[in-house]
Amino acid sequence: MSWRVSKELHDRLQVVKEAEGKSATDLLKVNIGLLEAKVSKEKEAIKRYLLEHGWGHADCVNRRY
Repeated sequence: MSWRVSKELHDRLQVVKEAEGKSATDLLKVNIGLLEAKVSKEKEAIKRYLLEHGWGHADCVNRRY
């Protein structure tokens, strides 16, 4: 599959690809929601780690969310 985009959009895509170290396919997946589940799991793992190690603002840690 291929598609045509303006030079401006192509250039912006290249900048984002380089900055985030992702392929055009990965960026497309993120933007149509296919990678959302993975990101949600990563966020949960980070929250769990921070809580287990007592890192964070006291108010945030006490909320336990």
